[in-house]
Amino acid sequence: MVYFKDEQIAPSRLDPRELEKVNQFRSSLGDEGVLYWNFTDVDQFEKLIRLHLTRQVQSWKEQFKNMQAVEQSSPTEKTPTTAADVAEDDELGILDLLEIFEIRFDELTSISERIALATEDLGEKMIQRTDEMNSLPRDSQGNVERRVAKRHISKAAADMNQYTTRIEAELPLFSEALNEGIDAFIRAAEMSVDLDVNEADRAQARDCLKAITSVHAVLTSSKESTDEFRQTVTGLPRMTGELNRAKRGVVSVLDRLIDDFCNGQKLLQEAEKVVHELLGEDGT
Repeated sequence: MVYFKDEQIAPSRLDPRELEKVNQFRSSLGDEGVLYWNFTDVDQFEKLIRLHLTRQVQSWKEQFKNMQAVEQSSPTEKTPTTAADVAEDDELGILDLLEIFEIRFDELTSISERIALATEDLGEKMIQRTDEMNSLPRDSQGNVERRVAKRHISKAAADMNQYTTRIEAELPLFSEALNEGIDAFIRAAEMSVDLDVNEADRAQARDCLKAITSVHAVLTSSKESTDEFRQTVTGLPRMTGELNRAKRGVVSVLDRLIDDFCNGQKLLQEAEKVVHELLGEDGT
């Protein structure tokens, strides 16, 4: 497994020859997500490598079972989870972790929906402000009186600032739900390696796969619409300093949001592969 860190580096610190060598080596490995992966920060790297190691151990376990060519022993009876079992985080079992995973992923979907509604709301307000500007009285030259125009532009800037504040409040919630949900899934997957998967476990794994696939679809759709909205905002004319500052705020928060969506997509894609591996399916 080979990993490359994607990081913004000042041009003055780059050695073009060394960069070319790295890019050639990366190209020689094949397609991203097959023999190598890119990561953006330590947290994403830690989750990716744990997911990949879990897949590798699952693969080795399956190969070992095939080599043994012996009848499977009857599954070990599972001990029910009690309140004492969840008293300490280190004592959480697979069922506890899967419950955390489901709760956090439900939250992730809700947060994404709130963000989508906020974005839709700002889009409607932008249309409304444009219509208001177009309906303002104009002089013989077709120009709106400057003070009147600035007053309406100020309203548009206020709409943008309000949106930025709303999304900034959602971003840490999004990151927390994603990180805790993925972490719970990884820990449950790591524990599952030690189990002989029976039909009940397979049904549970399929339920997990549905949840992961559903959230993955939500994030993919959210990222696409956010990309489009960002292009709309950046295309607005530079009318006043107040509006320009508001635009920069929106674009900045959208960039952070897009980065979070991309991070979620990458981790969920790898999580899907873990479940497919557990089920003995081709999830590539």
